[in-house]
Amino acid sequence: MADGAGDKNEEKTKDNSLHGTCITPQLLKIQSGEFEMDSIFSLNLRHQDIDDLGPIGSCSCLQRLDISRNDLTSLKALSPLKQLVFLNVAANRISSLEPLTELESLRSLNAAGNLIASFESIYALANLQNLEDMRFQDPLQDWTNPICNGATYRSTIMSHFCHLKVLDGERLCGKGSEVFTTLRQLDREIAKSNDRSGDHVTQKSSGSWVDKGFWDTGTVQKKEMDDTEKQIREMLLDCRTLSNAALHKIQQT
Repeated sequence: MADGAGDKNEEKTKDNSLHGTCITPQLLKIQSGEFEMDSIFSLNLRHQDIDDLGPIGSCSCLQRLDISRNDLTSLKALSPLKQLVFLNVAANRISSLEPLTELESLRSLNAAGNLIASFESIYALANLQNLEDMRFQDPLQDWTNPICNGATYRSTIMSHFCHLKVLDGERLCGKGSEVFTTLRQLDREIAKSNDRSGDHVTQKSSGSWVDKGFWDTGTVQKKEMDDTEKQIREMLLDCRTLSNAALHKIQQT
């Protein structure tokens, strides 16, 4: 008797596991603590076995949405969310991001841990002028997408998303990248300076400070250098000049 009841309960549990959660207006109001759908600005719906986004598109003022760790296969219901700025859809079963092409305010997108296998399914997002942070893989969570396995993954993304500043948590441009650009330019100018002053130093220059190809991490937009960067440039050039002078004296002794 007990064994038979146990088997029936197990079968019932398996049947229920086939059906996920469908978002309802009541669920949205409870989760947000708001009484009206258009008063909801932020939603945390992570890890709730959701497979249907229901009327979430009615949250016209929604700016932050976390629907990670669910069972979603489509993001079509998010198309009306013009005010959405931050979106986390990590760890679902999504294969295309095309429904997000109308999210003109979108700035940050986390889509790690999905089934995105085609670059064409995300190229449409390149028209989103505010989109500057995207994630398709997360090593800490061991989440990735099929597109991340290709050797040209990073270069392909960077070539199509000119406004992108952060990819997979790594900064691509901005102040940090400007420093890299400045140092690369300094390396080139110092090399030219060495060529011009070659008659003062007989020892062959050691060349670049770093290995060949170190600076070739991707296309970086050039920006005007501020006063601090100019001071760094002058200081490093002076250091190299002093180094060459010291080397010349050592060779004479």
